[in-house]
Amino acid sequence: MKSITKMNQLYNKGDQALKNAIENIFIYSLDSLTFCCESSYKDLIFAKMSPSLQNNYFHQVYKSGI
Repeated sequence: MKSITKMNQLYNKGDQALKNAIENIFIYSLDSLTFCCESSYKDLIFAKMSPSLQNNYFHQVYKSGI
């Protein structure tokens, strides 16, 4: 869970280039990382994410049609 906490910090304090990198790499890969997880573990992961990272995740998932 340390990586999610670090992503929250970087995303909230970073410039637009860093935010784009987090959205395009971390958020994009999060779906494949949580695909096989139990729903309780997924809930724990998303509970640690900031609302802005959660919104970006859901935007990417729904935008891609996954």
